[in-house]
Amino acid sequence: MDKKIVIISVLLTAIVLIYGVFWFNKKQNQDFVILSDSQIEQLAENTILYYGDGCPACAQLEEIIKERDIRNQISIIEKEIYKNKNNSSELMSVSQYCGIDPAVVGIPFLFDEGECFVGVPDVLARLDLKISKTEEIILE
Repeated sequence: MDKKIVIISVLLTAIVLIYGVFWFNKKQNQDFVILSDSQIEQLAENTILYYGDGCPACAQLEEIIKERDIRNQISIIEKEIYKNKNNSSELMSVSQYCGIDPAVVGIPFLFDEGECFVGVPDVLARLDLKISKTEEIILE
């Protein structure tokens, strides 16, 4: 039970932090670029993980990715959003594409095959599915 409370607390903290980052970016950077659907569809050809340096949930996900050696099983493009305005703008566009309000989107955030996954449990479930599909292809 305590583990669930910690995970929920971490996720809520991450959501609040990312909301603050986006609010600050909107105030500081009114010229962020919204990507077109065709540009986003090009991104969808990859598995992209958006994260933030200092994000507790992202650090938790990073540890699990290392433990499970996920990077050696599938290709993941990783994009830091706190320090990189282009990545932050890209995440805003991708979240809108998925019907998620950019003002409330959280990290870690995975964009894969045109679908969005937010939070450690959903991101890990998608990565596990992707790994199992890769293994099925190898076995065939």
